[in-house]
Amino acid sequence: MEEFLKLDGTKILKKDKEIRLRGVNFGNWLLIEHFMIGLPWVEYKMREQFRKILGEKKYEIFFKTYLDNYITEDDFKFLSSSNFNLIRLPINYRHFEDDDKPGVYKKEIFYYIDKVIELCKKYNIYLIIDLHAVPGCQAPDWNAESAYGEAFFWKNIQFQERVINLWKFIANYYSKESAIMGYEIINEPVLEDDEIDILNNFYLRTIEEIRKVDKNHIIILDSNLWATDIKSLKDELFKDPNVMPTFHHYHSHDFPFNIMKKYPGFYKGKFYGKEELVNCIKSKYDTERINRPHLAGEFGMHYDISNEPKYKMLNDIVQFFEEKKFPWTIWTYKDKGSMGFICPSDNTLWKKFLNNPEIKTIREKALKLRIKFGKKMKKTFKHLLSEEIIEKKFIREVMRDWHRLELDLILNKLKEYDEDSLYEMALSFNFKNCKINMEAYNILTKNIKEK
Repeated sequence: MEEFLKLDGTKILKKDKEIRLRGVNFGNWLLIEHFMIGLPWVEYKMREQFRKILGEKKYEIFFKTYLDNYITEDDFKFLSSSNFNLIRLPINYRHFEDDDKPGVYKKEIFYYIDKVIELCKKYNIYLIIDLHAVPGCQAPDWNAESAYGEAFFWKNIQFQERVINLWKFIANYYSKESAIMGYEIINEPVLEDDEIDILNNFYLRTIEEIRKVDKNHIIILDSNLWATDIKSLKDELFKDPNVMPTFHHYHSHDFPFNIMKKYPGFYKGKFYGKEELVNCIKSKYDTERINRPHLAGEFGMHYDISNEPKYKMLNDIVQFFEEKKFPWTIWTYKDKGSMGFICPSDNTLWKKFLNNPEIKTIREKALKLRIKFGKKMKKTFKHLLSEEIIEKKFIREVMRDWHRLELDLILNKLKEYDEDSLYEMALSFNFKNCKINMEAYNILTKNIKEK
């Protein structure tokens, strides 16, 4: 892996020969998400409340063990033997710097990234460094670390400058590291239509600063609206020959949820099959205007929802990416069993804790309350506001306030466990303690025709 990957039209080249890249996201490791670990709210709030309720020692034992064991060499052995050759590594900015010490970069995060890079080299796998959450939040979502629906990044030039400076630091640090395929500047931005210039100007400035210290690596850009609005990326961004776009596709954004029970098939008189699925994806890329590879950076299924048609849809999605020769990274490789095709076995202590009737009751009662509240909101304000506005602007944000109560109830149950048990819980995510969702795994690997 001594040669840097380069772009040539819609091809990715290694030593002037086209290379096909297919891989996984290492989600839920360096940015923890609530539905992927089983604790409500956003990561920094999980950590705050964990430390407050369980104490510093138990906090350190759990999270240090989690970080050290979530991804190990066994994971790389498995991925390499399965012919995956690309990893997208989502990272929380809080691993790089604290809000009260902006620009003072922590050394600990580079231990984990460097470890991944060394394993990438050993197993001939490429890496994308993805800044998944930024100061001020680039979107009003949990994966952007938005605890209350806030998204201040685009309205605060200081937040933007912090990220530009951070990328310049990262790029300088890794400028000679050929195992890195590229840098993904920011994950799933969300801006209003009249703010698109802010997005493009931010990208242009970031590219310019990166190129002052690193002319080797590919730079990857997410479009607006959760990486789905390819029109938001202006032509001038691609004057640099080594800049490419990425898009994300989740069927639940385009298809009615209930179609998952019968795909392919009819729902409310309309047919949903591969052609309809492909038409949804087509609006998210534009290889005619942007003559570059388009990374399908995120797509996936909720495996904890019991229905078989989801695997037919997954197969259709991957087949389409293969037909278009898109590089792709599925969301996600590993989690508690929601969207990861690797997850802790049922006999691990963490899965037993999450499946404890008391914990399940807490989660189920909280869900019922949220549903009841949502119905009341829609009924009360239906003559004043659209159902979409009520859902997005009110219900979703108010629900976050309940996450604090739900989280505290769960952590107080976790408090009953001793330090050795917390250590074992965190070890549940080690590959040796995990199982494979073979249906999803077989679909992914059978569609990889060449390494």
